[in-house]
Amino acid sequence: MDKLTDSLQLNADQQQKTSAVFTDYYTAQDKMREDARASGNRPDRSVFEKMMTDRDEKLKSIFTDDQYKKYKDQV
Repeated sequence: MDKLTDSLQLNADQQQKTSAVFTDYYTAQDKMREDARASGNRPDRSVFEKMMTDRDEKLKSIFTDDQYKKYKDQV
């Protein structure tokens, strides 16, 4: 968050919302990996890509257009 806050100049509200989006994203990612390990299968790539798309859509609604462009360029 510190890196994003500094480079994107996020305000306090944006920081809080961005942190929640990333927390949800990584929690879902961990669950997907655990489920895959338990079943002995590899994680489904399409599910992972949908999670990334959902995360980015949420971030797009939080960031300004310039902030989102900068975020995508850095990622």
